[in-house]
Amino acid sequence: MEIKLSKSDLKKLHNLIDTKYINMSVSNMFEEFNSYYGLVDKKKIEKNQTTFLDEFLNYFEIDFSDKENIEIIEKSIKPAIREVNDVVLVNNPYFQNINIKPIQYKNYALEFDTYYAYQTFAYNDVIFTDDFREIYQIGYSKKDIKYPAISKNNIIWMCITPNEILTMEQSLKDAHGKVLTFGLGLGYYAYMASLKEDVQSITIVEFDQNIIDIFEKNILPQFAHKEKINIIKSDAFKYLKENDVEQYDYVFVDIYHGANDGLPLYLRFKNYEKEKEFSYWLESSILGLYRRLVLTIFEECLDNYSDDNYAKAKTSEDRIINDIYFKLKNKTFASYEEIYDLLTDDELKKLIKQKCEN
Repeated sequence: MEIKLSKSDLKKLHNLIDTKYINMSVSNMFEEFNSYYGLVDKKKIEKNQTTFLDEFLNYFEIDFSDKENIEIIEKSIKPAIREVNDVVLVNNPYFQNINIKPIQYKNYALEFDTYYAYQTFAYNDVIFTDDFREIYQIGYSKKDIKYPAISKNNIIWMCITPNEILTMEQSLKDAHGKVLTFGLGLGYYAYMASLKEDVQSITIVEFDQNIIDIFEKNILPQFAHKEKINIIKSDAFKYLKENDVEQYDYVFVDIYHGANDGLPLYLRFKNYEKEKEFSYWLESSILGLYRRLVLTIFEECLDNYSDDNYAKAKTSEDRIINDIYFKLKNKTFASYEEIYDLLTDDELKKLIKQKCEN
């Protein structure tokens, strides 16, 4: 790959690479903060002696004399954090009509988990600015928020949180006709889709028989349109190999826990898209991670990396980076606009489907 940019365009590319590192840094901050409870002084917040944002910034001991830090706070952190409540759950038809009763089934449990007061959590999908800055949507509540979940060996395996509800809205709006969905969970997507008059049927491909058993015994009987539901026990990719998805009108994929473990699966699913484009849970966040790796290739090209640097792969991320490198290997980028266009969602999807030139 050759990069032949003017000085001004080269500076813009370096700014994009810098933004990538800011995105990664802020993402790690939120991930760390989300992992611990009790990091804020609740009494001071409730007495208006401090704010949640102040508590967050104090935890990381951010240097406020650094202009770059101030810019990051204003552009990436302040817009990300907001106070929320449980209205998204309370007003949702699933929560109004499906009664979840805790049960134990083998090493699984249908139960409730909790976001505790002032505990941060992912509230909605990431928003991207025009310069590809990632604005996370992080929520906290002044009161506990309980939500249904299925745990396996006492570890939460799947759940229905405000994040799941909000990030599925568009895929539910778009669902129509004969719907195929990969991943069952607690049946939230299937239930909401089944309420739509323009949805004829929902075929669910689920690998775990225990999840199917829990759902069929405890949740499915409460569906108003259970006749629309058809469950197939199968590995997702085995099903794709053996069946023609063109028989369905809409395909939705949700078999991962988040964007990080979702990226490798997303890339595999893309190989099975033909005339029909699939819909993916957290697709915006997944493409954001892929965009970071594409920018890594540009950064390494500027550092004069060669084919030898991409000959081996120790991790799944290495394999993705190597694949991107060989797809772009014979390309020349003569302007910043060409690089910017490549980083848009539509062009990233085309790059993913492109055959490797290695």
